[in-house]
Amino acid sequence: MSDHSDEDMTALEKPLNQESVIKEVFDEWYEVFWRGELEGDRLRREKDLIRTLGELVPGSRVIDLACAFGRVTNALAAEGYGVTGVDASRPLLDSARAKASALGLAVEYLACDWRELAPEPTYDCALLWFTSFGYLSESDNFKVLEHSYAFLKPGGRLLIETRHWDRMRRIFEPTTVRSSGENFLIEYHTYEPERGVQWTRQILLVEGRRLEREYGIRRYTFAEMRALCFRAGFAEVRGCGEDGKPLGPDSHRCILVARK
Repeated sequence: MSDHSDEDMTALEKPLNQESVIKEVFDEWYEVFWRGELEGDRLRREKDLIRTLGELVPGSRVIDLACAFGRVTNALAAEGYGVTGVDASRPLLDSARAKASALGLAVEYLACDWRELAPEPTYDCALLWFTSFGYLSESDNFKVLEHSYAFLKPGGRLLIETRHWDRMRRIFEPTTVRSSGENFLIEYHTYEPERGVQWTRQILLVEGRRLEREYGIRRYTFAEMRALCFRAGFAEVRGCGEDGKPLGPDSHRCILVARK
């Protein structure tokens, strides 16, 4: 018998129903602090991984869920794939559209919550890339997987890329600092093992101002994500590291590949 009633579980999940917090955290400053680390050689490697693991061929269609400032979306569009980028952050999507326009790329960008879309099975690959899975309640995280499944053609692939929690929890960093010019992002991290949730308090020192905000993310192990994907209907699930080789205990990143 469970130690918690349904009412108790609902109460426990409420802090991760944080749509307004997510929109606040993933603003223009997110791009400022992360862009340099995520572009260049890293983006080229990730693009090649997506092409290989997603089994993309000329004419493949890709939907990039939580596409942020469009770095992956635009990189794939530049390779000739038909790409749709979806994100709830309008500042980040404005940046993505501006970059696509400057490069002469035909990319469809949708500014909305994924739950506002009526998915049709027209895509060969769906992306939840760079730790974009886990910010909602347990039930809504599962709906993300169901929704992703519904976007895919038979045989299509879902790729989830995130930090490899089996390794990360052994070397957990309580404090991280990033800078861009005279602007700083200081983050304090704690971990709630009972629920598998990492909480992060951000302090931004930007343009002479101090901003503070907090958010949580459910840190799923690969085994947990694999079980959820099978429950969502996927026929095959495997794991890779950041090098595309089979996932190992010391892989830094985890890429889940699920086939419909």
